[in-house]
Amino acid sequence: MADASQDHYKVLDVSRAASPSEIKAAYRRLSRELHPDAAPGVDTAQRSADFSNLALAFEVLSDPEKRRSWDAETRRSGRPGRSRGPANSSAGSGRSYPSGRKPNSNRRKRSDRLSEREQLRQQTLQRATQQRQSILKTAQLKRAAIRHQAGVEIQKIRHEASLKVQAMKHQARLEERPIGDDEHRTINTINATSNDLVTSINSRVVLDLQQVTDDEAVSLDEITQNLANQLQVIETQFKPNPDQGTPPRQDKTKKKARTR
Repeated sequence: MADASQDHYKVLDVSRAASPSEIKAAYRRLSRELHPDAAPGVDTAQRSADFSNLALAFEVLSDPEKRRSWDAETRRSGRPGRSRGPANSSAGSGRSYPSGRKPNSNRRKRSDRLSEREQLRQQTLQRATQQRQSILKTAQLKRAAIRHQAGVEIQKIRHEASLKVQAMKHQARLEERPIGDDEHRTINTINATSNDLVTSINSRVVLDLQQVTDDEAVSLDEITQNLANQLQVIETQFKPNPDQGTPPRQDKTKKKARTR
């Protein structure tokens, strides 16, 4: 599960003054390094948790409004990701309460909504992680298929060239004569043609692999954008209604100031 107390800048390995492009580049680099599929069998649970923390950090820092809010909150609290609150909370413990009253039902409902919101967030992050794993696995299989096909073609070209050269040498031995100049030129032409075909195949492989990488990056970016949109929908869905509940503390402070 993502750590709500994490320092998002440290998770992405960027400074607090990092630009949006630097944040995006850091996320793309680390998402490939930390992805569970990048090191199969190596503490998958921890890598999944690190990957979720990375996704959460990018979600916050890639959104200007969320980033400003998070920066302001950490400056007030002095701790990344957490705000200052009462040192003691005795709700539901049977002890006395600082205000002389037990928490009201509105607070309990708000707590339940926050819990539901966090559950939806985690489910959304998990789905995004599964989609990323599927894309990375598909790209890996495509790369393997490209390299295998190229290897088969190169092996066939070299084998055919070798058969032609061996046939010419065998014919010369049967006729008990050395290989002539024309035959040497023919052998050189066969080898040169073979090498040209192999070079052409290798060049095609480089282009095909690059295309797979580009498609993979586009798909990962789409998932990241969709994730950000889905999380924004969740935030909007659970955004408190200013027309309900008790007045904000700031209004009470202003009221006291006017009374004085």
